[in-house]
Amino acid sequence: MALERDRGRLNEAIALLNKYLEANQQDTDAWLELTDIYLSRQNYEKALFCYEEILSTQPNNYLVNIRYAEMLYSTANAGDNLDNLYLARKYFSHALTLIQCGGKTAPGLPRALLGLLQTCRSIDAQNKKEDEKNTLMIRTCKDRLREVYSKAATIKVEAMKIMN
Repeated sequence: MALERDRGRLNEAIALLNKYLEANQQDTDAWLELTDIYLSRQNYEKALFCYEEILSTQPNNYLVNIRYAEMLYSTANAGDNLDNLYLARKYFSHALTLIQCGGKTAPGLPRALLGLLQTCRSIDAQNKKEDEKNTLMIRTCKDRLREVYSKAATIKVEAMKIMN
Protein backbone atom coordinates (compact mmCIF):
# COMPACT_ATOMS: atom_id res chain seq x y z
CA MET A 1 0.00 0.00 0.00
CA ALA A 2 2.69 2.47 1.02
CA LEU A 3 4.80 1.37 -1.93
CA GLU A 4 1.98 2.13 -4.36
CA ARG A 5 1.47 5.52 -2.75
CA ASP A 6 5.18 6.32 -2.92
CA ARG A 7 5.19 5.42 -6.60
CA GLY A 8 2.33 7.83 -7.18
CA ARG A 9 -0.19 5.12 -8.01
CA LEU A 10 -2.92 6.38 -5.73
CA ASN A 11 -5.76 4.43 -7.34
CA GLU A 12 -3.93 1.16 -6.65
CA ALA A 13 -3.11 2.27 -3.09
CA ILE A 14 -6.78 3.12 -2.48
CA ALA A 15 -7.90 -0.25 -3.84
CA LEU A 16 -5.40 -2.13 -1.67
CA LEU A 17 -6.31 -0.16 1.44
CA ASN A 18 -10.03 -0.71 0.87
CA LYS A 19 -9.49 -4.43 0.40
CA TYR A 20 -7.34 -4.57 3.54
CA LEU A 21 -9.87 -2.58 5.57
CA GLU A 22 -12.68 -4.97 4.61
CA ALA A 23 -10.93 -7.58 6.76
CA ASN A 24 -9.28 -5.26 9.31
CA GLN A 25 -11.78 -2.54 10.10
CA GLN A 26 -10.15 -1.66 13.44
CA ASP A 27 -6.78 -0.71 11.91
CA THR A 28 -6.56 2.99 12.69
CA ASP A 29 -3.29 3.46 10.82
CA ALA A 30 -4.82 2.13 7.60
CA TRP A 31 -7.80 4.47 7.99
CA LEU A 32 -5.40 7.38 8.57
CA GLU A 33 -3.45 6.44 5.45
CA LEU A 34 -6.62 6.28 3.39
CA THR A 35 -7.78 9.61 4.84
CA ASP A 36 -4.50 11.25 3.82
CA ILE A 37 -4.80 9.92 0.28
CA TYR A 38 -8.36 11.18 -0.06
CA LEU A 39 -7.39 14.57 1.36
CA SER A 40 -4.52 14.82 -1.12
CA ARG A 41 -7.03 14.20 -3.90
CA GLN A 42 -9.48 16.69 -2.36
CA ASN A 43 -12.10 13.99 -1.96
CA TYR A 44 -13.43 15.37 1.31
CA GLU A 45 -16.54 13.22 1.58
CA LYS A 46 -14.52 10.01 1.55
CA ALA A 47 -11.89 11.50 3.88
CA LEU A 48 -14.64 12.42 6.35
CA PHE A 49 -16.04 8.87 6.13
CA CYS A 50 -12.60 7.42 6.91
CA TYR A 51 -12.19 9.73 9.86
CA GLU A 52 -15.63 8.77 11.14
CA GLU A 53 -14.37 5.20 11.26
CA ILE A 54 -11.39 6.33 13.33
CA LEU A 55 -13.69 8.34 15.55
CA SER A 56 -15.88 5.29 16.16
CA THR A 57 -12.89 3.40 17.59
CA GLN A 58 -11.45 6.37 19.53
CA PRO A 59 -14.36 8.62 20.58
CA ASN A 60 -12.53 9.89 23.67
CA ASN A 61 -9.37 10.93 21.87
CA TYR A 62 -9.44 14.72 21.81
CA LEU A 63 -6.97 14.93 18.91
CA VAL A 64 -9.20 12.75 16.72
CA ASN A 65 -12.19 14.95 17.59
CA ILE A 66 -10.20 18.11 16.77
CA ARG A 67 -8.99 16.80 13.42
CA TYR A 68 -12.48 15.65 12.44
CA ALA A 69 -13.87 19.06 13.41
CA GLU A 70 -11.15 20.76 11.34
CA MET A 71 -12.10 18.72 8.28
CA LEU A 72 -15.78 19.56 8.79
CA TYR A 73 -14.90 23.25 9.15
CA SER A 74 -12.79 23.18 5.99
CA THR A 75 -15.45 21.48 3.91
CA ALA A 76 -18.15 23.77 5.26
CA ASN A 77 -16.24 26.93 4.41
CA ALA A 78 -15.46 25.66 0.93
CA GLY A 79 -19.14 25.14 0.18
CA ASP A 80 -20.98 27.43 2.60
CA ASN A 81 -22.46 24.43 4.40
CA LEU A 82 -23.97 25.61 7.68
CA ASP A 83 -24.78 22.06 8.82
CA ASN A 84 -21.10 21.08 8.71
CA LEU A 85 -20.22 24.21 10.67
CA TYR A 86 -22.67 23.26 13.42
CA LEU A 87 -21.25 19.75 13.41
CA ALA A 88 -17.69 21.12 13.58
CA ARG A 89 -18.72 23.30 16.51
CA LYS A 90 -20.08 20.22 18.27
CA TYR A 91 -16.84 18.25 17.79
CA PHE A 92 -14.58 21.15 18.81
CA SER A 93 -16.73 21.53 21.95
CA HIS A 94 -16.51 17.81 22.64
CA ALA A 95 -12.74 17.91 22.25
CA LEU A 96 -12.57 20.76 24.76
CA THR A 97 -14.66 18.74 27.20
CA LEU A 98 -12.29 15.79 26.79
CA ILE A 99 -9.25 18.02 27.29
CA GLN A 100 -10.63 19.53 30.49
CA CYS A 101 -11.79 16.20 31.94
CA GLY A 102 -8.19 15.08 32.44
CA GLY A 103 -7.54 17.83 34.99
CA LYS A 104 -4.32 18.94 33.31
CA THR A 105 -4.18 21.30 30.38
CA ALA A 106 -3.54 19.26 27.24
CA PRO A 107 -1.41 20.63 24.40
CA GLY A 108 -4.46 20.64 22.11
CA LEU A 109 -6.32 23.26 24.14
CA PRO A 110 -5.31 26.34 22.10
CA ARG A 111 -5.91 24.46 18.84
CA ALA A 112 -9.40 23.40 19.91
CA LEU A 113 -10.25 26.87 21.24
CA LEU A 114 -9.07 28.59 18.08
CA GLY A 115 -10.94 26.07 15.92
CA LEU A 116 -14.11 26.61 17.89
CA LEU A 117 -13.70 30.39 17.70
CA GLN A 118 -13.23 30.35 13.92
CA THR A 119 -16.15 27.96 13.48
CA CYS A 120 -18.47 30.17 15.56
CA ARG A 121 -17.37 33.22 13.59
CA SER A 122 -18.16 31.43 10.34
CA ILE A 123 -21.57 30.46 11.68
CA ASP A 124 -22.20 34.11 12.57
CA ALA A 125 -21.15 35.21 9.10
CA GLN A 126 -23.51 32.76 7.37
CA ASN A 127 -26.42 32.93 9.80
CA LYS A 128 -29.08 35.53 9.15
CA LYS A 129 -30.31 35.76 12.75
CA GLU A 130 -28.52 36.43 16.02
CA ASP A 131 -27.52 33.22 17.80
CA GLU A 132 -27.01 33.85 21.53
CA LYS A 133 -25.33 30.50 22.10
CA ASN A 134 -22.85 31.22 19.34
CA THR A 135 -22.13 34.73 20.63
CA LEU A 136 -21.49 33.34 24.12
CA MET A 137 -19.16 30.68 22.70
CA ILE A 138 -17.16 33.33 20.81
CA ARG A 139 -16.76 35.43 23.95
CA THR A 140 -15.78 32.38 26.04
CA CYS A 141 -13.23 31.20 23.47
CA LYS A 142 -11.61 34.63 23.32
CA ASP A 143 -11.40 34.83 27.11
CA ARG A 144 -9.97 31.31 27.42
CA LEU A 145 -7.41 31.95 24.65
CA ARG A 146 -6.27 35.15 26.37
CA GLU A 147 -5.98 33.22 29.62
CA VAL A 148 -4.01 30.36 28.04
CA TYR A 149 -1.59 32.63 26.23
CA SER A 150 -1.11 35.00 29.17
CA LYS A 151 -0.08 32.01 31.33
CA ALA A 152 2.23 30.72 28.59
CA ALA A 153 3.98 34.10 28.32
CA THR A 154 4.47 34.26 32.10
CA ILE A 155 5.93 30.78 32.22
CA LYS A 156 8.39 31.51 29.42
CA VAL A 157 9.54 34.75 31.02
CA GLU A 158 10.05 33.03 34.36
CA ALA A 159 11.92 30.16 32.68
CA MET A 160 14.24 32.64 30.93
CA LYS A 161 14.99 34.40 34.23
CA ILE A 162 16.05 31.07 35.72
CA MET A 163 18.44 30.48 32.80
CA ASN A 164 20.43 33.68 33.51
